[in-house]
Amino acid sequence: MCLVVNSQNDSSIATRVICADLDMKGNVYYIDSSYELCKQSKSVTTNRYSLTNYGEGPVIDASNPLEVFVFYEHSGILLIMDNNLNPDQEVNLYAANNIRVQGFGRANDGKIWVFDANSYTLKKYDRTGTLVSESVMLNKGSELKTKGINKIFDIWALDAFQQGLQNSLFLNFYFKV
Repeated sequence: MCLVVNSQNDSSIATRVICADLDMKGNVYYIDSSYELCKQSKSVTTNRYSLTNYGEGPVIDASNPLEVFVFYEHSGILLIMDNNLNPDQEVNLYAANNIRVQGFGRANDGKIWVFDANSYTLKKYDRTGTLVSESVMLNKGSELKTKGINKIFDIWALDAFQQGLQNSLFLNFYFKV
């Protein structure tokens, strides 16, 4: 993937982007080929944070413009950053849980949704990595993965809710493909 980014002097440069997301205010968050998380506002890259210590394969969730989630599927590490890309919290979802995360997303209440490919369930964790709630088995997970869907919105969330998930719904859900 390639993204055209304007620098401070308005000269356009092309940057290889590993993953990207857009928040509600129009800010673009992306991770470039040197594993730096970057925030671009109004065509100017305003903030950067190096992610070289976390490995490969990150996924960004910028659905809340006040905090950005960066998840690493291979290690189970979730970085929670403020809107200036300052690290706020690091959660290891694999530390106390026997799960295989195939997708993740930020819950409306600030907690964390994950799709566990071991059990085909949608699970909600708090920011300490403690399981808060779990859906019934969702057999659609493998079908969604094979169709290459990257984001699943409210329709699938409503379906999951109707199949037994309790409490709040999620807005964005990201699948690694």
